[in-house]
Amino acid sequence: MVNGAQTTGTIGSVYAQDPEQVAKANVMIQIIDLSNATVDAVTQITKLSNTQNRIDSKDFAALDYQQERLRTELAFSHILYLFKSGDTLTDPEHQISFDEAIIALACWHEDLSYATLAKRNVGGLSEDINKPPYKILFNARTNSFVLINSVRAVRIVEAYLQQKKDLTSGRERLVCVHANRFISYCVIQTIKNDPNYEKSALNVDYLNGLITTALEEKLPRIILQMNALYSESYPANIFKNTRKCKEIYKRLTEAND
Repeated sequence: MVNGAQTTGTIGSVYAQDPEQVAKANVMIQIIDLSNATVDAVTQITKLSNTQNRIDSKDFAALDYQQERLRTELAFSHILYLFKSGDTLTDPEHQISFDEAIIALACWHEDLSYATLAKRNVGGLSEDINKPPYKILFNARTNSFVLINSVRAVRIVEAYLQQKKDLTSGRERLVCVHANRFISYCVIQTIKNDPNYEKSALNVDYLNGLITTALEEKLPRIILQMNALYSESYPANIFKNTRKCKEIYKRLTEAND
């Protein structure tokens, strides 16, 4: 059903108060056979049939077969994948949302521009489910274990930065607030070399240890390089800028060589 949720809800409300009135009502319906329709056609029908409602680009991800595939695969790891509009994250230990997934995959991908876009305009990652960057992040090769480990990694980074933010001030505090996607990218690029990252859902305590070690090593160096390169720039602007993020990351990797 492309439309009908509001109508069904209204009928249910009226029926609860006065069932006889519902029996007198006539409801107009439109049935569209999509059995031979292309994905583009289905998407267009959905858009044109919902002009009275606000639809985010990410809502069309529910039409993508890869999302259903990931839902099935994640279920084998006892994870409920919430990728449909209206789904609410209530049990993070056993649930992953689409919003978390696309950000985590953006930070996992080697191309730093996706993580930067996740900070600058996260909606841009799912603007068109038939084109990059969405198709780069979600495709037949998207690994459900990578998804689980990357989402959990981002969560651990966020929790660490939240604690760090409350203990710091000045530009260091601003980095904890505004560089979260860049920091997640730096951490995941390090830990994804673990031989089991793509083979299993890593033990949470083990993952937490890997990430905490990486954060304690990388965060001071990120702040150092940011101040060396862009001492006059506001951190919120630095970490939305792909060119500046790549330059900081280049300095970080060169220092490791």
